[in-house]
Amino acid sequence: MLKLDAETLVICKQSWVTRYPARFHPTIDWDWQRELPDAYLMGDHL
Repeated sequence: MLKLDAETLVICKQSWVTRYPARFHPTIDWDWQRELPDAYLMGDHL
């Protein structure tokens, strides 16, 4: 299993804010955000 790199995850989150602004404002959709790293590791780029 791949280990998450904290620095790379920060870069991914910055990309997600740009792609999915409604998921971060006015409130952060934490459930959606928790599912993203697994999807990215499996190659399913949302």
